[in-house]
Amino acid sequence: MAAVQYKKQEGTLQYDSTKSAVIWTAAKGASTPVTIALADITNLQQTPAASPKVALRIVVQPSSASTAENYQFSFTSKSAAREEQVTITDSLRNAIASLKAVAQTSAPSTTPGTSTPANGDGRPGSLPWPQQ
Repeated sequence: MAAVQYKKQEGTLQYDSTKSAVIWTAAKGASTPVTIALADITNLQQTPAASPKVALRIVVQPSSASTAENYQFSFTSKSAAREEQVTITDSLRNAIASLKAVAQTSAPSTTPGTSTPANGDGRPGSLPWPQQ
């Protein structure tokens, strides 16, 4: 858990109980909590170590959305803001990498003895389409 500001409101940033999402909760309880599913995070950006401001931007694009959303959290601890930012960012990166690894291992595979054309359209001699 870390003390942060989101949209100029004091609050905390932490994982949910299942560690499948990160949640910002307002300190005063006036604002609705912000829940970000780890599976929807596409990028993490942090301020440089030399910067006096300590912030983390989480870029999110749910599969149902056509455009990405940005959530920027400014760390407010007077004594440990940078350490909290590094800890949260590293933890998020590790959790996202674990989710991606699980998704890749659970991807459908071919049944032994069958094959999937490597060229994408099944025609001999055609080149495969590049992965995007």
